[in-house]
Amino acid sequence: MPLRLTRAALGALTVLTVLLLPAAGARAEGQSTITLDDSRLITIDGAQSDGYGYIRTTVKVYRPTEFILVRLKPGKDSGYFANLAYKLSPQKLTTWGTLVLSGTARPGAPYVATTSLTPGWHALVVRGRDPYVAGGFTVSSEPDGGSRPEPAAIVRLGDGALTAPAKLTAGSLLEVVNDGGQVHDLRIGRVAAGQSPATAAKLLKAGRGGEVRWSGSPRTLVGWTSPRVAQFIAPRLAAGRYLLVSGRPDGSALTRVVTVS
Repeated sequence: MPLRLTRAALGALTVLTVLLLPAAGARAEGQSTITLDDSRLITIDGAQSDGYGYIRTTVKVYRPTEFILVRLKPGKDSGYFANLAYKLSPQKLTTWGTLVLSGTARPGAPYVATTSLTPGWHALVVRGRDPYVAGGFTVSSEPDGGSRPEPAAIVRLGDGALTAPAKLTAGSLLEVVNDGGQVHDLRIGRVAAGQSPATAAKLLKAGRGGEVRWSGSPRTLVGWTSPRVAQFIAPRLAAGRYLLVSGRPDGSALTRVVTVS
């Protein structure tokens, strides 16, 4: 599917609009690759669907980067959203739209997730050491995406609970679904020797996360996700015991100890 890219400057913000032009005989593959290069341009490669359905999206970057993909409400401007994206709380961001994908990526380790894209304007906001960059595309009202993936396990994020199987298989497909009414940010980490995951979980639930001794910083498993949104991911995790953590507005956290084999 051919792309037409237009670029406009808005102060320190670069806004890149991606218009998807259907080609004769094009067939949706339910996959897309979004690449941010060192010239602050975003391009979409491969078979990007312009219709709704499950789309496997790969976000590639040239340096460690955070990003958000949001389906904006009608009348909301992606440039203004980009200026606010990392200033407002996640809950307030939902007044602008639905947080569909969010996470971190680095060179050689792209973020890959499958989610159901529904009709509307989608804006991609990227934050690294560079100024914000926004790109976007429209998902039409025609069915054009893939079928729903079949996960090996389901992680459920609720406002009062985080549920997941006690054992996960390395490299298997996980469905992470937000069943609650709040935005969730799911992270995963290993606790340093000398402190058990159970002890770390109690500290986090009590809002005493500063006392947890991590073996390296917890990594983002699934970033900011709006209520009733699901992502399908296959994280690269070495065998061992991990702690799943989702922060709450009051400073406490929902936790779950899992073993990866």
